[in-house]
Amino acid sequence: SFPRMQKKILEVGCGEGKFSALLTEQGKETWAIEPDPKSAAIAAKGITKVFQGTIDEKLSEIPDEAFDVIVMNDVIEHLTEPWDDIKKLKSKLKKDGVFVSSIPNVRYSKNLFHILFKRDWK
Repeated sequence: SFPRMQKKILEVGCGEGKFSALLTEQGKETWAIEPDPKSAAIAAKGITKVFQGTIDEKLSEIPDEAFDVIVMNDVIEHLTEPWDDIKKLKSKLKKDGVFVSSIPNVRYSKNLFHILFKRDWK
């Protein structure tokens, strides 16, 4: 589970919000940014606050130094300028905040099969 002391979390690219909804169930205050309107609408049912749009479109609506954790699960590889976006997001972290990210392993055989033969990045 997420560290108990981390109370306020921002998830960038939350999809339908399943990860943030789990954190909400654990008593966390979860905010999210999601570019897809349908996914954002679903996510809004289980998350404290959802901003529908891109980082560039919505970041100004989010308070500075407000979050204990910012999470980006399998999002960085979709960004045009990932380092610029990470620098922008840093202003939203509290002084001792933590940035957590993951990227898919495209060399994993099942992923590689889909990419090469099915042309499917899902």
